[in-house]
Amino acid sequence: MILHVQLEERAKNWLVSKGKMLTVQLLKARGCCGGGPMELTTRLGEPDDPQRFKEIQVDDLRIFVPYHIEQFLKEDELQLKLWGLGPFKSIVVANRVDLF
Repeated sequence: MILHVQLEERAKNWLVSKGKMLTVQLLKARGCCGGGPMELTTRLGEPDDPQRFKEIQVDDLRIFVPYHIEQFLKEDELQLKLWGLGPFKSIVVANRVDLF
């Protein structure tokens, strides 16, 4: 399966100003009774453990995604958008993801 990454133009421009690298990670939310839902988060830069990620080039940007992310997506596409205001901006996963 080939994963397509869609990155809106505003997000591309912002990411260029922040170093051109983004990591998408799976995060397990902790509940009071043990497990919790899985969520997708993003952070600037390369992953701490790059052997668990594949690198996808989008123009001159480097996007790192977990090798197993496709099983959580309804389609073979990951949509990333810029969110927030001023210094509180970040890139978020915008499309529906099935993480249970």
